[in-house]
Amino acid sequence: MTKVIVTTAEELEEIIAQILKRNLLYNSLSREKEERSIMSIDEASEYLQIPKNTLYRYTSQRKVPHKKIGRSLKFKREELVDWLAENKRKTIKEIQNEN
Repeated sequence: MTKVIVTTAEELEEIIAQILKRNLLYNSLSREKEERSIMSIDEASEYLQIPKNTLYRYTSQRKVPHKKIGRSLKFKREELVDWLAENKRKTIKEIQNEN
């Protein structure tokens, strides 16, 4: 069954304006979140709780995911989370369960 909604031009304009505002806000928040997910060497070092020198060594050995922009190193938070998960040491119980 099709519903018909009767509205005035002004009410329709207001509904459209609200939807556009909501979309703009959502896109703005998404962009902010993405920008915050990119970290400098200092932020990545603090996030991983390892010395900056160790992180520099890991990047030169290509052990940790990173991007080099000019002379700056950049890290994506999601990639660091994945890297940490990949490098997890198994517990004795996990090793025993594999056998």
